[in-house]
Amino acid sequence: MDRNANKIVIVTQKSHLQELLYKYNTKAQAKFYIEHMGADFSDYILEDETYQKALANVKQIADKLVVNDFFIGPKSHTSARYDLTTRHTLGRVITETQSSSGIIVSTGIGQTGWYKSVMAQAKAACGLFGYDGSGDYEKIGWDEKKLSFVVREPFPSNTTDSTVVFGTIGEGDPFRVLSKMPENGVIFSDGMEEDAIEFNSGVEVNIGMSEWKGCLVR
Repeated sequence: MDRNANKIVIVTQKSHLQELLYKYNTKAQAKFYIEHMGADFSDYILEDETYQKALANVKQIADKLVVNDFFIGPKSHTSARYDLTTRHTLGRVITETQSSSGIIVSTGIGQTGWYKSVMAQAKAACGLFGYDGSGDYEKIGWDEKKLSFVVREPFPSNTTDSTVVFGTIGEGDPFRVLSKMPENGVIFSDGMEEDAIEFNSGVEVNIGMSEWKGCLVR
């Protein structure tokens, strides 16, 4: 999924019981056929119940789970002002006042989407100004208890800094953002801005690891 996606597609298939009902129209006729063949019809019922419960669980998770990323910042093309508290690359926890066009916090799944595009821009800029842009950011696996973050277009000034602009968030690491935006501050996930929540002055968001994690099905 990319940040412009507006749906999650769940691929399903008929259980053996559903296939029997499609063929024989009623459960009674399907049961007669299976028992006539010497099989236990209760096995088909149990399989169908297990499958339907698993499908319902997947749908429930999909309705909740941020799959790709969070965006924290301004609703329109303006500057976001906030205090960012996180663990610096040197290991100590710091709080930095920043002005930027927003922060993207990505899961391992989302690193190939919006996060990747911002990092590609940063690497290209390094090369343009003669710096070594051949390195790469830390890739996070789908099943790792880690998140990554990147600050978009950080703007250093007399009152704002830009020393913490990307990194990873491990289990137990702090990651807090305190809004200093009087209006138009938002938080939304997976590019779905219509589902945004307000993030205006005085509101603080704390981001950490979820108990749920995505699984790649091949």
